[in-house]
Amino acid sequence: MTEDDWSSDFGKAVTLYVNGEAIRERGPRGERHRDDSFLLCFNAHRDWREFTAPPSEYAPKWRRVIDTSEPAIPEDAPVAAGESLWVPDRALVVLAHEW
Repeated sequence: MTEDDWSSDFGKAVTLYVNGEAIRERGPRGERHRDDSFLLCFNAHRDWREFTAPPSEYAPKWRRVIDTSEPAIPEDAPVAAGESLWVPDRALVVLAHEW
């Protein structure tokens, strides 16, 4: 990205996929490490932004585990693969994969 890109609207919303199945380090006996996978949706914009969950090969559905705009995690329906998710202004929403 250029310096101008960081000032644009699209540079204020970023999604990061953390793949718990892709841990390269091995345990002391050579065993493979695995962990949960997460989708981190960062919105630094002053308005709500729409994010899209990745396709089903990443996970068929996702559940909200962190939402910095909510004091308690809402018990809402899971987000299906390819479905939209609205993230409030200046917030982080973390989704965990569900199988």
